Amino acid sequence: MNNKIIEALKKPAVYTPSGARSQGLDISYLYQNYLEMELPQSFDFAVMIYCDYGALSADGRKNIMARVYRHLKPGGCFVLDVFSMAAYRHFRERQTWELCQSGGFWRPGEYAAFQGYYKYPENVTLDLTAVVSGKEITPYYLWNTYFTVESLAGEAENAGFKVHGVFGDIAGAPFCRESDTLSIFYKK
Repeated sequence: MNNKIIEALKKPAVYTPSGARSQGLDISYLYQNYLEMELPQSFDFAVMIYCDYGALSADGRKNIMARVYRHLKPGGCFVLDVFSMAAYRHFRERQTWELCQSGGFWRPGEYAAFQGYYKYPENVTLDLTAVVSGKEITPYYLWNTYFTVESLAGEAENAGFKVHGVFGDIAGAPFCRESDTLSIFYKK
């Protein structure tokens, strides 16, 4: 069996293949922007993890649903995870800062990071990080949309998918309304 993985981040696409080969797995990695992918073949299964779906705009989510649907074989499956409404309720607005004298997540070398966490209507939050390094200020905007089972299922059904299962996380835990994530398994 030949497996293909489309990876949006270059680092996993570069480092993971050697691990797959060392375990005798036949996996091909494609480094592509999943919002623009056009592949010459179709697949049995697609996975979107790390709550990436909720970081997309409404148009981006509609686009990814249509692209995944188009690239799946008849009867193909798609599973994804998102932040739930419980996570939205637990989200707390706040502002923090940190000084990273030896570098850190955002860059090597000394910098200060100012972080603001903001809650908006329509089940959306913003994690804003402004990195100050020397005379440069670089903002990073991390938007997230939070979902109910019904709202997430509705977006997929509009693309033609049918809900096949609802879980508490991508690993298949039982769904609980108080879980911070939810995962839905769709069939084409």
